[in-house]
Amino acid sequence: MSYKLPTVVLCLFLFACEDQICGPAEIASPGIHVSYTNAAGEEITLGYGEFNASPNNDCTPNVGDTTSITVDGRQVDERSFHLAFCLPRPQSISTSSILLSNADLFTELYVNGTSGNCTIRVDRKKPMNGTITMGGFCDNGTHAGGFSMVFDGDVGGIEKCEIDGIENETEIRISLSGEISVDKL
Repeated sequence: MSYKLPTVVLCLFLFACEDQICGPAEIASPGIHVSYTNAAGEEITLGYGEFNASPNNDCTPNVGDTTSITVDGRQVDERSFHLAFCLPRPQSISTSSILLSNADLFTELYVNGTSGNCTIRVDRKKPMNGTITMGGFCDNGTHAGGFSMVFDGDVGGIEKCEIDGIENETEIRISLSGEISVDKL
């Protein structure tokens, strides 16, 4: 009788991590929505999907650190345009929110897209605001089931349009919102 409580405590201590749910939750309408106001004052929204993650070592900060994870998705109606970023220290990521400005956990954001005769891209010299919330993130992002991410933030950007052979660039603010399911490559 006197051994039951220590045994239960030991079991809870040893197996606490096994209750973590790995892989993305069910997402009603997946995708990241990239919105901005163009030079003409119109609100433009682009959709991105088909996100994959791979341990590519693209932004690992130090030799010997856990391999960084690169996440890449495509613009839904223009597949040659991408939204990509890097998670440099996946071993430090939890299911809590990550600040987009935290370069230790989120970096190398690339957004390029097209709408009509204009393209957009992130201006990485401008600040990033907002958060990403992770779900089902296990095994430093390499779990076979993948994981999910909820975006809520904004970044500086450039809209480049060509009208009658003349290119014009305008600074814009790009809003990132939505929830994605990220598959492991």
